[in-house]
Amino acid sequence: QEGFRKFFAPEKLSIKCEKCFCESATQTREVTKLPRALLLHFKRFIVDVSPDWSNITYRKNLSPVDFDESIMLNDENGLAGYFAEDVSFPAKRESPLGFLQQEAMNEDRYFCLRSIVNHIGSSASCGHYTADARRETNRERQWIRFNDSVVTRIADEEALSAEAKKNRLYGPL
Repeated sequence: QEGFRKFFAPEKLSIKCEKCFCESATQTREVTKLPRALLLHFKRFIVDVSPDWSNITYRKNLSPVDFDESIMLNDENGLAGYFAEDVSFPAKRESPLGFLQQEAMNEDRYFCLRSIVNHIGSSASCGHYTADARRETNRERQWIRFNDSVVTRIADEEALSAEAKKNRLYGPL
């Protein structure tokens, strides 16, 4: 939730207006239309710049990002506090290939976690990416890990572990 607050916080800009010649403005953001799938990409690398700008290095940010399995949209602690008055919601749609796209968009609107991208490596300059996706088969939901050509089923606990809380894709349920 802190990440949402920081992203949507008003930002004071130093800019000269061509009409009124004012030298500052406040930029605000709000959600006007929700997508079918909400992709949250966290900048997980820290840029270090030397005082004379002669050397720029990147470090991997190892701090955990805490997100639940779903993001409520009607809750003031979720995204609802950042909606425009006339925000539009995606329509219900059948899901292709059994993936959890949208089972229901009822009064309790929310996005449910569908996939996670994992970076395995000690630094920003090297590593390997895997992806975990939640899939429904025979009315049973399960997590599947995609690691190059190796595809395996994994337990919920493994997919939702603290190490997996990096990049997440939420889709309406």
